[in-house]
Amino acid sequence: MQKEVFKNVSYSVGANIINFLAATFIAFIMPRFLGVAEYAYWQLYSFYVGYKGIAHLGFLDGIYLKYGGKCYEELDKQLLHEQLILLFVMECTFGFIIISISSILLVDSNKQFVFVSLGIAVVIYLLNTFFQFILQTTNEIIAYSKCVLIERVIYAVLVIGMLFGGIKSFKGMIIADLLAGCCTLAILMYTCKGIVNEKFKDVSRAFSEAIDNIKIGSKLLLGNIGGTLIIGSARQMIEIYWGIETFGKISLALSISNMLMVLISGISLVLYPMIKNVSRDRVHSLYPFLLCSAKIVIMWGLLLYFPCEKIFTWWLPLYKESFLYMALLFPICLFEGLYYLLSATYLKAFRKEKVLLIINWLTVLVEIILLLLARNSLICIVLTILISLGLRCYLGLGYLSRILNQKFWKDFLWDIFMVSCFVYCAWTKKYICVFIYVISLYLYMMRNKQWKDLFI
Repeated sequence: MQKEVFKNVSYSVGANIINFLAATFIAFIMPRFLGVAEYAYWQLYSFYVGYKGIAHLGFLDGIYLKYGGKCYEELDKQLLHEQLILLFVMECTFGFIIISISSILLVDSNKQFVFVSLGIAVVIYLLNTFFQFILQTTNEIIAYSKCVLIERVIYAVLVIGMLFGGIKSFKGMIIADLLAGCCTLAILMYTCKGIVNEKFKDVSRAFSEAIDNIKIGSKLLLGNIGGTLIIGSARQMIEIYWGIETFGKISLALSISNMLMVLISGISLVLYPMIKNVSRDRVHSLYPFLLCSAKIVIMWGLLLYFPCEKIFTWWLPLYKESFLYMALLFPICLFEGLYYLLSATYLKAFRKEKVLLIINWLTVLVEIILLLLARNSLICIVLTILISLGLRCYLGLGYLSRILNQKFWKDFLWDIFMVSCFVYCAWTKKYICVFIYVISLYLYMMRNKQWKDLFI
């Protein structure tokens, strides 16, 4: 068991390291070549693609929850083939609606292209998600990691080829994204050919299963939509009040701040099926070590801000404003990392989708109030993103700590101190605070017995 977990983690993290490097390289290259307005439209496309999950109505989340912890060989492949066909028909319908409405209502040709592409992306990427969820929940992490790796490499090659070939348009970048998605879909279909090659036989059973999947997954979907809205509502307000170019600059800061999440997601993928398969006592004993380890690794990772800020400011002088706001946004990788690695993973494994839904929508409600109060200040809106994600993170950890009988408040106060210290240092450029931050982080490590034993 331990050997298999280590192998899965190694493959997943290895693939995500390459994914991280590809994402970093693209974030480094694309804004330089595209220009501020073109890059902003690319970010607008990425923003709306983030809401693609609405189009499956909880269908895929139901599959994810229902088959978590099972072996691939145990699956009813004919039933899953029938679900795949129904999903394809449903997403084609949603895609057609998006394309039709945007073609009729939108006057801006660039935004029209974004939404037409979104209609196509909904079909491609939700079919991809179907196969990816099957591989994730059945612990086929190696196969999943290879597919993710191939997709990122294809996308990076296409983007670099287009940019150096003289195609410096956001439309070319979107086409590259869709082509990479199509290539990945072909690979996933081959990987899961046991499902693809089955026949559609029982219409009544297929619809009954689809309705059941939607019922099971609807709470998780609503929770995920709430989670997307936490950042999405702030970004939407920025696009409406400050324009597309400012939207692009803030989006760049968010993209760079979230890069560490690429690595963290590789571990969370392995954790979910593992937690579903181990005893409750083992899950309890694993939690404090995972929590402490995640905090320490991510908090050390925050120090990457300082070289990143210098390098990106030099390389992308038109985006200097972005890196000012990145000082406020960089700690979101801590909050997002802890939430998705621990809170979301554990609560999904415990089938606490309703709790995730409440946490996300309570956070959205608080954020909307804060946004209304902060709507006249871009800095305050950016701070609202940080505060809201922090609130969601600790609501999740607080609930999880209670049901696992773990201490919470001391670590919470320490975390807030560390984040405040980092933000003050990054914003004011008073680098003496870096020394204070590093010393505080060392003391945090030493006060934890599991980590203390490693160093003393």
